[in-house]
Amino acid sequence: GLILDLLALKKDSAAIDEGRWIGADEVPGLGDVRAKMRGLTTQAARDMFSAKHRRVDPRDRIDGNIKADVAAQIMREVLSELLIVEIEGFTMGGKAIETAKVRDLVLETDFDPLCDLLVQAAQAVDRTRAARQEEVAKNS
Repeated sequence: GLILDLLALKKDSAAIDEGRWIGADEVPGLGDVRAKMRGLTTQAARDMFSAKHRRVDPRDRIDGNIKADVAAQIMREVLSELLIVEIEGFTMGGKAIETAKVRDLVLETDFDPLCDLLVQAAQAVDRTRAARQEEVAKNS
């Protein structure tokens, strides 16, 4: 049977908090883009989501739940303000664009597909483990 080393199940909190480079090997839709992202599970992200959720107007809630479009706007804001650390390789109209421009674009609903891609990258960061299974196996 396969011996499971617990280090393969321990998340790498430092990488999740500080950010880690993600590429197409983990999020196929990225192509040649590399994105240094923080994870959605960082304390800073949880705090930011919580603060933004508390400020939602009662009229933007249905049975206490935040309306989908408002929740999506909050996700865009957290991506822009916190989760995107640095991005390399995006172009717009054939011209390279800077990280700051990407942060602006994710706030626009027309760029929701971009937002979805970067959420996938943040989720990949959340899956970062302290030790990869292969590394644990070769050390035993």
